[in-house]
Order: sequence, then C-alpha cells, then structure tokens
Amino acid sequence: MVLNPLSSKAQAGLEYLVTYGWALIIIATIIGVMVFIISPPTETLSFSSSVPGKILVKGNSTDGGQVTVLLQNATGGRITVTDVDLKGSFGFSPSVFLNDVSISDNGEYDIVILAGGELLFAGINYSGSGSGTINMDYTDIFELEQSVVITGLSSGEVVSPPSPTEICNNSIDDDGDGDIDCADEDCDGLAGPGGGTCEYGTEYNCSDSFDNDADSLPDCDDSDCFSDYSCDVYGYP
Repeated sequence: MVLNPLSSKAQAGLEYLVTYGWALIIIATIIGVMVFIISPPTETLSFSSSVPGKILVKGNSTDGGQVTVLLQNATGGRITVTDVDLKGSFGFSPSVFLNDVSISDNGEYDIVILAGGELLFAGINYSGSGSGTINMDYTDIFELEQSVVITGLSSGEVVSPPSPTEICNNSIDDDGDGDIDCADEDCDGLAGPGGGTCEYGTEYNCSDSFDNDADSLPDCDDSDCFSDYSCDVYGYP
C-alpha cells in the first residue's frame, strides 16, 4: 500500500494543533490581557457649553490622553480671553495651547477672538477616565466680564437635561427666570427684537433707535445716554 505524502503531512499538522493548540490559545490570551493593562482604552468624551448661545462647541478629539477642543465665538462681537482653568480629569501638563498661544495654570492672557472666530484648545492632558471642565473668563465687546464652562463628559455618564436657553428676540421668557429677551443677562451682546443688540443693565449704544437694555427707554430717553455725545446735542444733562 502506498501512502499519500500530502495526507501524512495533513495528519501530522492536525495532530500538532490538537496537542499544542490549547497552549497557543493561552499565550494569545495572555498577550491580549497585557496589552489591555499596559494601554487601557481611553473613554470617549462628549463636550457641551454652559452658554451655547455665546460660546459654541464645534468639535473635539482625544488621542493618546491628549484632548483637543474646538470652540467658536458666537457672541456677535469681539471677545478677549483673560483666564483659563482646567479642572476634574483635565490638566495643563505637559503643555496646553489656545490658538497657538501657550497657556498655564494661574496665567493672565489677552487673547483676542473676533466675532465668529474659533478657539482651538490643544494638548489638554486627560487622565483617561471621568469628566473634566475648561473654565474660561473673557471680556466682551462692551468690556463686560463674562465666563463660560466647557464640560467634557465621559462615556456612559448620566447627566441632567440641559437648561432651557433664552431666545432673545421672541418676547418669551424661554428659560423661566422672569426676564425676557434683552432684559435677560443671557442675551447680553446678542441680537434682540428688531435686530438691535442687547446690552444687559446699561444702554451703551445711544443712536441705534433701539432699547438695548429693555428698560422701555431707547437711546437719549435713557439716563444711561445723557452724557453720550450723540445726546448732548439735544440738551440732555
């Protein structure tokens, strides 16, 4: 009887797998566990803004423990970033940049962002789990101090539904705080009814035929404008 050499080789290979296959499976499992321990997966983050009507989150990414967040100035005017603080699972080490400007803890800045301009935070250190926040202070076009909190939530974290946002030109108290349109602090610097710019608390634009601070007194009828040049010619004190 003549044996087929190919059949003999196939049988030998099968016997090898039966004998040593379990060992190969164990080795592969150990390697997978070691890779997981050495390089654990980083959680996915989702970002939101505390004032999306002013500072908008446009995108984000996480790569090797470094977080990048892209924001947009939606205030309708120029802003100047004066302070940035990172909290929670976010940190400054080794280096963080805002539009290519190096920023650090307790730093003081004067970073101007034009209306509609983007704010790119790059190099934020992420611990790999939990949530973190970017706390940013800025001055608006009226030199009023403002702040925004950008929150990065880890995957699977349960959060409360976002609070209603005030729409500044519909004559409705959307966020239920008792203030409507330009009378609401949330609308400061945004377009109000008729297209005029809301100015919370004080009327600065005294020649736009608009009641910017919603006190029922537009332009020179408002005492805020009595010392304005455009009102002096009308004899106001």
